[in-house]
Amino acid sequence: MKRGREPLFIPELSEINNTDFQDIISSLGGDGCYFGVPLFTKENQVIGTLCGIDTRPYSFSQQDIHYINSIAHLITQTIILERLLIKDDLTGLYNRQFAQSYLENDQNPKHEIFSLLYMDVDRFKLINDSYGHETGDQLVLKIAERITEMLHQNGIACRMGGDEFLVIIPKNDHKSIDDYLHEVESFAEELSDAISQPILVNGEELQVHVSIGISIYPLHAKDMETLLKNADMAMYKAKEKGSKIEVYDRRQGKTLARQLLLENEMRKALERDEFTLHYQSQYDIQTGNIVGLEALIRWEHPIYGSISPGEFIPIAEETGFIIQIGEWVIKQVCQDGQSWLEQGGQPIQFSLNISSEQIKSKRFVERVEKIITETGFDPCWLKFEITESIFMENLDIAVKVITQLKGTGLWTALDDFGTGYSSLSYIKHLPIDYLKIDRGFIKEITNNNGDQAIVKAMITLCNELGIGVIAEGIEDMSQHQYLKKHGCHIGQGFYYQRPVPFQTLVEMNKLSI
Repeated sequence: MKRGREPLFIPELSEINNTDFQDIISSLGGDGCYFGVPLFTKENQVIGTLCGIDTRPYSFSQQDIHYINSIAHLITQTIILERLLIKDDLTGLYNRQFAQSYLENDQNPKHEIFSLLYMDVDRFKLINDSYGHETGDQLVLKIAERITEMLHQNGIACRMGGDEFLVIIPKNDHKSIDDYLHEVESFAEELSDAISQPILVNGEELQVHVSIGISIYPLHAKDMETLLKNADMAMYKAKEKGSKIEVYDRRQGKTLARQLLLENEMRKALERDEFTLHYQSQYDIQTGNIVGLEALIRWEHPIYGSISPGEFIPIAEETGFIIQIGEWVIKQVCQDGQSWLEQGGQPIQFSLNISSEQIKSKRFVERVEKIITETGFDPCWLKFEITESIFMENLDIAVKVITQLKGTGLWTALDDFGTGYSSLSYIKHLPIDYLKIDRGFIKEITNNNGDQAIVKAMITLCNELGIGVIAEGIEDMSQHQYLKKHGCHIGQGFYYQRPVPFQTLVEMNKLSI
């Protein structure tokens, strides 16, 4: 049916001789009336027909025809509007609004068992940043096509926004629960594999991976909002573990609640002075003299007590709050360093950890310079410890920023060396003054040949490059003696001293004078 064809109005069906209407005429008892008005979109696509029939003949007036055409137009606009409300513009898949109303608006009238597969494209932001948003959109479109192809009308695909998709898979009545769950997980594996195949976009061959979280109605929740949240949590768990696919576990909810609590409390902690710094001494292994102090942050909450840095630092990094915390640490270390000198302490280096988020933040070097100026602390006694992951994320930016930091007069150390994608060969290209050997290599250094070989190689190379070597995690005399024998410069660990508050160090120093 083409756009422009007039609506069909038949006052008496018995008077027409058209085989298309024979079934209607028969069902009406041989006579009656009929009207049919096609519904068109602006793109000339037929989306339906408004029909009316009666067992009695009827003479349609011009007013009747106008009224029926008006109703047809209204219905057309309603259908189009509903499509706009529940369909994604880019992919044509259902959207978040549809997904959220899946239970509430009777799309699942019998409330049968179904699963949600919530998926997110890993490192999608990097693709957008590298190739542009147009390529990102085309990639999303290609992924949507692969999801639709994989479903074979056995489920519902939705785009939740950005690079996030949702697949709803109802349970077949004839399958057992165990068979159904196995089928859902198998499909998730197949879907993940299909999406990870190379995708050609604007002449570029891209390969992406997705993380998928699964939640099941009504096992994991009886309302769509909670079910979506649980699938989302499982998806982030898969992303965190690198496992590709995770089924929701109720324990994840408790973990998330704890994270949200800490995130909220963390923002108040700076205002309430709940953060403090403890310091662990660093010693010259060859002479036994103290040469530095490393600042380690602590959080003492008035209600929840001591909260481990291992718990709150990752949350701070994820939320970006690490920038404010990190800036507080820099300022506090500089103030403590200045106080140490003013109270008669010998000049030693004060070191602290710097996160990748700080390195990437705008005007970081400028803010560091401002703190140094305000506190009056000589940067020649300040050392920033930087993890090697910073260089792995963006080598050029990291080198540029750290070189600028060194221009202020402070020192730099490569922290936790050996825990990531370490290569001794790239150390010579980095603007660092010290290399810090991770405690994992020190723990069994007296009886593990592999650890011994690696540590000796690090010490030898650093000596040749003029880089200082710091070993952390030294816990006994045998480790100390081994490192001393093989020329390690600086040691740190419980063997020498546990971290203590700054004022305790000051008192200890006064007693030793």
